[in-house]
Amino acid sequence: MVGLAARLCLLLVLGPLQAGDRAPEGFEIDSLAHGRVRVELTGQLTVVDFFATWCPHCRESIDGYGKVLAERGDRLRVILVDVDEPPAVVQSFFARHPAPGGVLVTLDPTGKVFRSFGARAYPTYFLIDEKGVVRDVSSGWGEHSADAMIRRIDRVLHRPAGRGRGKQAAAPAAARGQTARDADEARARRLGVEILH
Repeated sequence: MVGLAARLCLLLVLGPLQAGDRAPEGFEIDSLAHGRVRVELTGQLTVVDFFATWCPHCRESIDGYGKVLAERGDRLRVILVDVDEPPAVVQSFFARHPAPGGVLVTLDPTGKVFRSFGARAYPTYFLIDEKGVVRDVSSGWGEHSADAMIRRIDRVLHRPAGRGRGKQAAAPAAARGQTARDADEARARRLGVEILH
């Protein structure tokens, strides 16, 4: 019991994972299609998305992942983590609304993986690079979310060699404007607010 209390206190102190943080090395989890699997968070660009079948924006994201994977699926994998729902409910939902090819649907009925990332909302996705570093965190899903995710993926895939946390690479003026907007939106998300456009 002391170990659990210490981990919860640590999570409260550290808060949710943010861009630049190391992601957990990996986790074991049950999947709908493959039984128990080990998900390693290094070696390939990965989206880990925390999901619930009752969440309307989570349901919208399923079609969005179809677009993302159609455009970037050769460079990306998507792990959808359903949180705190009975496996039968999740199985029934995905029987009626199949996930796009390339999406691994997994089950986190106790919320252990959800808590290890410090996620606090549904949907929340973490974009993790091949070295296991969180490159983007985003909550919610809307009309332009798939396109925004593709832009974020492209920034990770095309980042200059040697670029590290806190360093700004030179970019064309239009890209700098987009980067500034993305930084403002990330800052707002960390504060728990939304910038209305």
